Amino acid sequence: MALDPRALPDDALRFLAERHLAILTTVSPDGTLHACAVGFTFDPATGTARVITGRTSRKARNVAAGSRAVVAQVDGPRWLSLEGPARVADDPAAVAEGERRYT
Repeated sequence: MALDPRALPDDALRFLAERHLAILTTVSPDGTLHACAVGFTFDPATGTARVITGRTSRKARNVAAGSRAVVAQVDGPRWLSLEGPARVADDPAAVAEGERRYT
């Protein structure tokens, strides 16, 4: 079932607010999928999922090359996937905001 990430039900928002590892999947320039474990935060007001990583990581390079992304959080029988356009934000204010939300 597809939902608007800015209008998720309360149980989904509670789940996203819990700290779990998730799997981030991006598409490499050669078309292969790249999946890796990540921590992320979710901003329900904007529908934004944030992952902190280094700019030379494969996931960051895939996103910089134009990849969309899926972040999927799983806890036993509960799971939720967020899919959409991705971008690398490396300006100091955006990085500081991402770090603040993650700590």
